[in-house]
Amino acid sequence: MSVYSTSLLLAPFAMAIASFLNVCISRIPDAKTNLWYRSRCPHCGASIPWYDNIPILSFYILKRKCRYCKSHISWQYPVVEILGTFLILFTLGRFHFSFFSFFAAAMLSLLLVISFIDMQNYIVPNVLVLAGLVIAALKILLTRDISISSSILGLLGGGSFLLVAGIFGQIIFKKESMGAGDVKLAAMLGAFVGLKGILMSLFLAIFIAAFTGAMGILLQKLDRKSILPFGPFIAFATTLYILFPHQIEFYFYLFYG
Repeated sequence: MSVYSTSLLLAPFAMAIASFLNVCISRIPDAKTNLWYRSRCPHCGASIPWYDNIPILSFYILKRKCRYCKSHISWQYPVVEILGTFLILFTLGRFHFSFFSFFAAAMLSLLLVISFIDMQNYIVPNVLVLAGLVIAALKILLTRDISISSSILGLLGGGSFLLVAGIFGQIIFKKESMGAGDVKLAAMLGAFVGLKGILMSLFLAIFIAAFTGAMGILLQKLDRKSILPFGPFIAFATTLYILFPHQIEFYFYLFYG
């Protein structure tokens, strides 16, 4: 059976996982909310039946409105479901359904959750950082793609790099420029990809964030006082590195080597 055929068979499972990512995004910031409660409309509180909770499809069948109160359903739901499904299937297929592919898909799903939470709440929850460290530890033990020492150096190096960058940023800009959540996120991802991987990812994240900020100011969508969460940029850059490590390394050495 080809990779593409297997991906099609796994699509319903990937869509279900991606739908659960929305639950995590909505409920994890509120530590008192149970992840396993049945889904309810955030506006009227009505319990959502299974046929209104089909990933991707229900959003369009309901015409973006709650069946009961007719309130608009956020675009976040189909966007996360589509992105999550694509990331999971693409990652599994790219690495040929190996042990590594499952850990990579788990990490990229986690990064998707972290990105949306950080964009909405400007936080990186500790529980998600701990989950990422568990994924990294299991990946190293079962795949041996990097050594334990490389993982530890990545954890220390990633966290230290952003911590020092944050201190210098605060001195230069006279305000907090790097949150503790970003430092913990970099450390967690360093444990997953190793020292070289996290340093390349962070340099790429800084470049993308600077470009995004500059374009936002030029287009008058942002100003110099705007808060731009850095977590999504770290997540995006590291996602690129996990999926395309050799290509990222090639271009990195081409420009900086």
